[in-house]
Amino acid sequence: MTTPDTHNDVYASTSIRIFFKNYSLGKSAEKCPGTDGHNTDSIDNLIILMPIIISKLFSDEKKEIQK
Repeated sequence: MTTPDTHNDVYASTSIRIFFKNYSLGKSAEKCPGTDGHNTDSIDNLIILMPIIISKLFSDEKKEIQK
């Protein structure tokens, strides 16, 4: 994530972008987390959770629970 042209993820959430922006400014890792007061407090979590929720809806685990 800190080496140019080596980050191939399609999506980097706001919280990840904020962390690495602060890190690139020389802040220690402990001081890098932050918030934009909007995305990181709301929609970012839904984006990360949606694949997990969808996978559980169609998993065998769900079928076992219903039995």
